[in-house]
Amino acid sequence: MTHEEKLQRLSAAIAAEWLSYYSYWYSSIVAIGPMYESLSKHFTEHAEEEKAHADMLANRLYELGGLPTFNIAELTAISSCRYPVYRNGNEYVKVLVEQQKEAESCAVSNYEKLIKDIGDSDPVTTDLLTQVLATEYEHMTDMKRALISLT
Repeated sequence: MTHEEKLQRLSAAIAAEWLSYYSYWYSSIVAIGPMYESLSKHFTEHAEEEKAHADMLANRLYELGGLPTFNIAELTAISSCRYPVYRNGNEYVKVLVEQQKEAESCAVSNYEKLIKDIGDSDPVTTDLLTQVLATEYEHMTDMKRALISLT
């Protein structure tokens, strides 16, 4: 992987984290249905963790000579994961949890691939990505458990 490719993929990961933050934030506000109060709290916690990921990744990108995307409109275009768009019924907790689980699955897959592609060439970035990946696994597991609780 070239240095430029690494910068691009880190930028895509930052964009995905911002979109994930927004998606969790949105979910925490609009959630209705069974367990909505406890799930709203989980969504809020996850949103803050996703924002922290974006911050850590942006700092590393800057250390490597890159800059995070400034144009908010570009986030969806460069994101390494696609996040759900609003549709009728989107506020029901089961739908929100399913969407979040799918998004977390994408994040896990992307971080695993990025860690593999960087390998030993940049241990600082690899360590950072491994930390983020661990939290993404936790989020994915939380969403899987919530789905089981909702059925």
